[in-house]
Amino acid sequence: MSEALRQTGGVALIVIGIVGCLLPVMPGIPFLLAGAAVLGTDHVLVRKTYGWLRRKGLLKSEVKPDSGEPKT
Repeated sequence: MSEALRQTGGVALIVIGIVGCLLPVMPGIPFLLAGAAVLGTDHVLVRKTYGWLRRKGLLKSEVKPDSGEPKT
């Protein structure tokens, strides 16, 4: 799939998701998630949204792996 087609499809899904959040007839969240999945984390729109959600505290930080040592 070409890069331009992938980005166009991802942005279109996000726009449909935003419209779906505003209209009671259509679900918006699945379209927003699908658009973010199609665009991936390399797209500036997804990176900015992810950063905003983390700053607002709506997303948790990544879990650091445990060192394997027992706690005392």
